[in-house]
Amino acid sequence: MRGRGREVEKQGWRVLAQREEGWVLWERPCAMHGGWENLKLEGPPGPKRNWWLGWGYREARLARNRDAGLLVEHHPEIHAWVERVMVLGF
Repeated sequence: MRGRGREVEKQGWRVLAQREEGWVLWERPCAMHGGWENLKLEGPPGPKRNWWLGWGYREARLARNRDAGLLVEHHPEIHAWVERVMVLGF
């Protein structure tokens, strides 16, 4: 990771998973809010590069927020990959 990626890692974020196409899933394990963990998905260069997501461990699903909706609309395979990583660990 370059630049901003390293800065985020120093602020308590850590890389959870990566894909060859340039997608990187970050987690911030110490910052859970109401049972939801903060996730950041960095994509390859394009019109939208950062996706802010939440994962509910009790619900075993991604939060239904704006970025999750855009992700499933424009990149359904990446949305499924994020869910797989969170549920199965890969």
